[in-house]
Amino acid sequence: MVNKKTSGQETEVQLYPWEQILNEAGFDTEDSYGGISGRGAQRVFRCPFHDDRSPSLSINLESGQWICYVNCGAGALDAFVSRFTGWSQLQTDIFIRRFTENIEFSLADTWHEKRQEDAPLEEVVIDYTKGEVPNWIFDREFTAKTLIDAEAGTNGRGGLVLPIRDDRGVTVGSVTRQPVGHEPKYLYSFGLKKSKIVYGLYNVNESSFVCLTEGILDTLWLKQHNFESLAILGASLSYKQESLLNSLHTSELILCLDNDETGISASQRIAAKLSKRRLVSFARLPEGYKDIQEIRDVNLLHSIIANRTELGLEGSLQW
Repeated sequence: MVNKKTSGQETEVQLYPWEQILNEAGFDTEDSYGGISGRGAQRVFRCPFHDDRSPSLSINLESGQWICYVNCGAGALDAFVSRFTGWSQLQTDIFIRRFTENIEFSLADTWHEKRQEDAPLEEVVIDYTKGEVPNWIFDREFTAKTLIDAEAGTNGRGGLVLPIRDDRGVTVGSVTRQPVGHEPKYLYSFGLKKSKIVYGLYNVNESSFVCLTEGILDTLWLKQHNFESLAILGASLSYKQESLLNSLHTSELILCLDNDETGISASQRIAAKLSKRRLVSFARLPEGYKDIQEIRDVNLLHSIIANRTELGLEGSLQW
């Protein structure tokens, strides 16, 4: 709380933790939309409402205001959250209030009702050459079968294109992994709401455990080595993704997020959410490895999964 003087009197003004709110809503301020510049209250991001290759979204995390300089809109961040998530204004208000008031928030009751409403009328058509992939992906030891199963292709400029399907198997967009040296590394198709997607959910097989990664390539790497795996497309877990994961028929989720400060912090937050329903474990990577895809030694990979740290129901991470 801060005090703001108005007409000679002090008025209490609520300061909301906007960075935390945005991350919880699925707008990843460190990864997906990348705090491109600035580390204080004023930050610049790639706008999720258009194909933003030259960051044009400015957010003030203190005043709670945003503006897109390509005319996508401007205003208060509560409206931004509502538009980004697809929630009603009432749902958004309740969601934001939970960060300053002791109230419960869940989309569980409305999620199933909204599924048909959220469904696109037809599948998104992806502009890429399916079946042709850039050579650099084979340097990472991915097999042709893995790439064929993932419907991989190329954009003709050295990028690897991977279609993204929702939990019903409907193609809702794509991600392009650009060649080394190109930024940003990952380009998501215009209009894709990553906070509503758990990659691979539509065709995941029943298993005693399922691995959970940040990126699609990490998930494909694990699947190539016979581990069931899903990707949350970033380092944060939205309420929609939490609801989707809670529908899984598995007794254990193994967190295989990136081995950096962001990934470790995200693992702690995600474990706290998901351990309410099932056993959650953490796959600790050896020092020097950034992510699970860098583990090329098959025996080491299996050892990491086999020697995971079990957290237990509603357990806490010990680091």
